Amino acid sequence: MAFMSNGLRDAFEGQGDAQFFAFSYACFDPLQEVLEPGYFPSGRLLKVGDLIFVGTRPRPAGNPWHPLKPKAEIRRALLMVSGLDARGRLTVRLVQDYGRPEDPSAELVGPKRGRGRPRAAQ
Repeated sequence: MAFMSNGLRDAFEGQGDAQFFAFSYACFDPLQEVLEPGYFPSGRLLKVGDLIFVGTRPRPAGNPWHPLKPKAEIRRALLMVSGLDARGRLTVRLVQDYGRPEDPSAELVGPKRGRGRPRAAQ
């Protein structure tokens, strides 16, 4: 599939004064496809440094477009608009891949560290 303009929305309000924009984008395309140069249109909306929170989901099995794509999966990721490539296509970079629902949970707190300087070897 290609970029769906109705899937791109403002993520939160009040960001225009500082020229910082964050968007959310939902689609049925695999994350690898969303990361390709030119997936997002170059133009006035997306600027270098803008953030895009992406959510991908496979199409329902009964959808007529379902068999035309490689198997997509539920993924969540944070992207940043990085600029234009040599062919003038908008590029994004992956900032954080939050993974899939079935991925194991990450630890919330790391191991406790000792305080002060380490003891000298004897």
